[in-house]
Amino acid sequence: MIKAPKNQKEIQKAKDKRIRHKLHTEAETDVNTLSTGASNFLGWVAGVLQNSGTFARFSQLFRPPYATNELVEGIFTSFEKIFESRNSFEKFEFTSPELEQDFAEYRKQIGDFNFWETQGLETFKNSIDNILVVDLPRLDLGEDGEVIQESERPEPYYYFLDIDRLIDIDNDKVVAKDGSQGVEFYFFKTEYIIFRGLGKVKKADGREYETIYVFDDLAYRVYEHDGSSSPTLVTFFPHGLTYCPARSFWTTPLNSDSRILKRGPITNSLSDLDWLLFFQVSERYLQLYAPFPIYAMYRNKCANAEKKDSQGRKCVNGYLELEGSRSIEGHRTECPKCKESGRVGPGHVIFIDPPKEVGGTGADPDLMANPIKIIPAETTSLNYIKERIAELKEEIRVACVGRSIDTNDAAAKNEIQVESGFESSEAILIKAKRNFEIARACVTGINLSTAS
Repeated sequence: MIKAPKNQKEIQKAKDKRIRHKLHTEAETDVNTLSTGASNFLGWVAGVLQNSGTFARFSQLFRPPYATNELVEGIFTSFEKIFESRNSFEKFEFTSPELEQDFAEYRKQIGDFNFWETQGLETFKNSIDNILVVDLPRLDLGEDGEVIQESERPEPYYYFLDIDRLIDIDNDKVVAKDGSQGVEFYFFKTEYIIFRGLGKVKKADGREYETIYVFDDLAYRVYEHDGSSSPTLVTFFPHGLTYCPARSFWTTPLNSDSRILKRGPITNSLSDLDWLLFFQVSERYLQLYAPFPIYAMYRNKCANAEKKDSQGRKCVNGYLELEGSRSIEGHRTECPKCKESGRVGPGHVIFIDPPKEVGGTGADPDLMANPIKIIPAETTSLNYIKERIAELKEEIRVACVGRSIDTNDAAAKNEIQVESGFESSEAILIKAKRNFEIARACVTGINLSTAS
């Protein structure tokens, strides 16, 4: 299973999905190095534009932090409300006050009180396909085979496993019932998980190997693998839990067939976010025309038409040709001077052929009457793109966090509209809250299939 993972393809899809997410969720500032997500985005843009000159200018204006980062940051800020419930109460019952006090100290030790609001929220935002693992500190075995631990009781801790370290995981869909509400819900029960350790280890003989961990419903296993032979089992520790001490952090699947891929708040809006970023960069391109308009003037004879280049060619109607011969169509070389003058962009000069006579009278035109024409920014396109950006932002925000619940919003003209806004947003927040509750139940050892 280590050498031939069962779910390798879906795990790779999860990694690719995270790259798309991070383009919009994680701000960057390095203008000299493109992330994988940014490179993939520019590859898509190049296919859309199909014009090397326009794409080169687009790439020049595409600078981090990207314009969608701010919108997405505001979206995830809305989800912080799920940790701010009013009159919240939590109680763990023990057989003695000493055990209760010991448990409270233990929770402080592992950082349980702020784990979900910090690491949980960050994983929810950037890496929703990560795995939640419950592990034990390193334990040794005595000569009699008994486990030796420093504390009186076991001290398990939990953490998020990055999917880049994941080799394989197998999730089964389980339907359970909420005893207090009588409502059925489902979650994914992990049968096993296989993942790599952090970095490679070098042995005394100079051979490097990586540590591989395998957790299932029976035991914690540790293997060593040098890549050339079969993995070697070095540790086998039965945990006695009867279930695998790991699970996918998020429960909501990407679709009905997914067992590993999960759907976050912005997942269904990734294409709209790509288009929004495309339009935002395009808007900056259009804005360049205001301070740097296009100038049009009458064309002068090309310098290459008067003087041969190093290969004895002259410019003939924009192409370099040998005197007395004509190049085959499709294999001619464009004149670099004419090609440069033909490009259109902010602040550029374009040349037009002057008229040969005035109004059919045969008189020579006065080329100094209007020698240069300024072409200003085209406001119709600019206004359209501004409106489309505003529409896309609103569509994405509504899809991710629901309709506005701001009672000062001019669009909310009556009480029904205001109430509808609250319900729309509340429904989305409750779904996220439920996912966090299921994950937390896992690390506290609650059996979800019988939980009330």
